Amino acid sequence: MTERVIRPVYREEKRDIPYGELEHLLISLGEKTNLQRYTDLPPTLTSTEIETYANWLTKISQQSPLYGELGAYVHIRRNSPTKIVIPTRPDVGKDGITPAFARKRTTASPVALIHNHPINSCFSQPRGHDMESFVNGYYDQDDHIQVPVWVLTTPDDNYLLIRTQETTQTDGWQLYNISYNAVDRSKYLNFRRFGTQTGRSLNQQHFWEVFDLAEKQYFGGEGVFELFYASFFGTFNIAQECKFGFYHSHKDGQYRRVTQKSLEDLLTLRYEQALNNARSILRF
Repeated sequence: MTERVIRPVYREEKRDIPYGELEHLLISLGEKTNLQRYTDLPPTLTSTEIETYANWLTKISQQSPLYGELGAYVHIRRNSPTKIVIPTRPDVGKDGITPAFARKRTTASPVALIHNHPINSCFSQPRGHDMESFVNGYYDQDDHIQVPVWVLTTPDDNYLLIRTQETTQTDGWQLYNISYNAVDRSKYLNFRRFGTQTGRSLNQQHFWEVFDLAEKQYFGGEGVFELFYASFFGTFNIAQECKFGFYHSHKDGQYRRVTQKSLEDLLTLRYEQALNNARSILRF
C-alpha cells in the first residue's frame, strides 16, 4: 500500500521586509513580459521573499524521505496592488515534480518555478529534465507552460536562471550535446582523484573508501558523482549557448552571476565538504 504524502504548509511569518531586486524583476515580468537583453543582465541580484521560500523547501525536504522533491509556481497577481503569490502547499514528488499553475490567467500569471534537490547538485541535464524544461517549456494538459525564472534550492546552495530576449527554444538533442561536451573527461578524472586537499592527502586505498562513502551519502548513490559534476558545467555551458542568466547564492539572498572560476571554486568546496564528512565517519 502506497503511503499517503501530506503536503507541507508554508506559514509565512508576517515580516515588514521590502522586496529584493529579484522580486521586483518578477513583478515587471508578470506585468509586461519584458525580458532583459542578455548583455544587460546584472552581475548581482538580491532576494527576500523568494529566497525565504526556497530555503523553507530545503528545510522541509530534510524532515522526511517522503519529501524527495518539492516545488511550486510563483504567480503575479495583476489586480491592484500587484503582488507575488506563493502557494502555501507545494507539490511533492519523489524523483521529480510537475506543480500546479494558473490556467486562466486573467488576474494571475505564473512567472517562476521554485523546486529543490535533496543533494548539492545543480540543475539536472537534458533530455526531459530541468534544463530542457527551462529552455523549451513543456506541455501539461495541452497547455504550454514556460516561465522566465527558475530557482533551484539545495542543502547548501540556491541557483537562479533568468530568460532573456535572446533565449530561444533549442532542440533537445542539441541541448544534450552542449551539456555533454561541457565535461572534459580527463579533467573530470583528475578532479575526482586530486581536485581537493582531502583527495591529495589520502593514499589510493583510503581515498576510494572515502569516495565511495561520500558518493553514497552525499551525491545520490553509487556511480552518480559524474552526473553531479556534469550538472554544474552542463548548466553553465547551456546558459552561455542559449543566453540566459545563471546565478548562485549561499542561501543568503545575495545572488551572483556564475563565472567559470566561481563555478570551479563552488564545485571544489562542495566536493571537499563531502569527502571530509565521509573521512570523519571512517576516521582516517
